[in-house]
Amino acid sequence: MTAIRAAELSDISKMTDLIQRRRQGLESLQPVFWKPAPDARTKTESWFSQLVESDLSLCLVCKREGEILGFLIATETPSPPVYDPGGPTWVIDDFAVAEEILWETAGISLLQQAQDTLRQRGVRQIVVVSAVGEQSRNRVFEKAGLVATSLWSTKTL
Repeated sequence: MTAIRAAELSDISKMTDLIQRRRQGLESLQPVFWKPAPDARTKTESWFSQLVESDLSLCLVCKREGEILGFLIATETPSPPVYDPGGPTWVIDDFAVAEEILWETAGISLLQQAQDTLRQRGVRQIVVVSAVGEQSRNRVFEKAGLVATSLWSTKTL
């Protein structure tokens, strides 16, 4: 049985492992744009610790039998001044699962819990960051009712 709960400081190392693995996959999709900094792990652990301890973020983990299957972090972001979504916008950027197949279970569960929690907080919209080549992840987002609204293009010079 899986359970979703608020992330704790003791979860940071495993969360960092999961995001590091995701970043390796991203780097294979676009080696310049997604190239991790040499000290990315240290910076990530520090950043995740700040977010887990903050009341201004939402940090969730999905666990089964003591094992973290995935995690999600959401933070509020100001909407561009030329747009008015009608309320607060939160970005879900750091979001990973231990195995691709878990997007269908742990990923969806984390996303649903985040939406429910943020809706209760009065949030109007979420923006979930994903790479074009992350097909399993993007299919799950589409199934969950998310609509792709932006595409960044890059070229190495």
